[in-house]
Amino acid sequence: MPNQHTPTVDPVERFLAFVEKTETCWLWRGKVERNGYGRFWLNGKSVGAHRVAYELWVGPIPEGLEIDHVKARGCTNRHCVNPDHLEVVTARTNMSRGGAWLVNSSKTHCPRGHEYTPENTYQQRRANTVMRSCKA
Repeated sequence: MPNQHTPTVDPVERFLAFVEKTETCWLWRGKVERNGYGRFWLNGKSVGAHRVAYELWVGPIPEGLEIDHVKARGCTNRHCVNPDHLEVVTARTNMSRGGAWLVNSSKTHCPRGHEYTPENTYQQRRANTVMRSCKA
C-alpha cells in the first residue's frame, strides 16, 4: 500500500489505493481516527477522506456545509467514502439525521438531575447548534 504522504501525479489513483470497494460501500483502509472517519493527506494537510471523495467525484463542498453519510442512500458508515452515499448538508441537518440532536434537545434535566430552566441553563453556540449546560 502506498504512503499517503507521497504525492503522485494522480490524486485519484493515490486515493483509490486506500479504498476497498464492496457491493455497496467504498471502505477506507488508510488512516482512521478514533471517531471512525478516514483521513487522507492532500495538498500538504490531513483532510477527511469522505470529503476528498465527495470533491473528487461530485464537486466542491460549499463554504459552511458538511458531508453527511446518508442512510437513505444506503450508508451511515463513517469510514465509507462512496460518493453515492454522501450528501452536502448543514450542520443542523447532519446532526438531526444522526438522531443525537433530537435525543439531547428533548431532555428536560441535566445528567445530575437538575431541570433545564432559563434561570438554570447556560446556552453556548457551537458548530451551528446550541449546547446546553446546567448552571448548578
